[in-house]
Amino acid sequence: MNSYSTIRPIPLTELGHVTDLSVPDPNQRLLWVVNTPKQPFTRIPGHSMDAYVYFDPDENQWYLIKTALAGASPKFAQAKLFHCVYPDGSDFILPITQPLPGQSPHWCQSMTDIIRQAKTHWVNVRKNTLEKCYDLAHKKLCQHVPYTADYTMEESLGVAFPGKYYVDRADHPLIKKLQRKYAPIEVIEDDEAFFE
Repeated sequence: MNSYSTIRPIPLTELGHVTDLSVPDPNQRLLWVVNTPKQPFTRIPGHSMDAYVYFDPDENQWYLIKTALAGASPKFAQAKLFHCVYPDGSDFILPITQPLPGQSPHWCQSMTDIIRQAKTHWVNVRKNTLEKCYDLAHKKLCQHVPYTADYTMEESLGVAFPGKYYVDRADHPLIKKLQRKYAPIEVIEDDEAFFE
């Protein structure tokens, strides 16, 4: 069981939910967000949620996006977030994102199939870059989850996406960064072609 520091509430209505999301202060992650688990894991029953997220490859960090701001960047992806646990009892958040335009759907489809099996089994995942998917390397029946969730999924998200990792306003530094990086280029017509 994990012990989290003092937390402050943020309305989950901003994510399209009706309860509270709690986050610690300052920007210290107390619960990691993991792309590809490196050891066997299972999911915590009842601990999943739909949300919008962004993975910043420059920082190697995940961000949780307020639903009202999901349209602020075409790089924000719809996702299902799962609260998972390793055999030693340490927990993490596993996002499964819907593919953005031009991305292969195989990553999402394969991890969705694996997470279904993680309801009742310990699963090992391997990243298959050749096929652009995840492979189920091994599974074993899970008879006991070594974890007691003394807090809600909303509280789990609060400690996984504290402070700057929760994008809750239009002037958030991440939105500004993405707008600069992916800003449309203004086309200026050639003067000669214009006057012909």
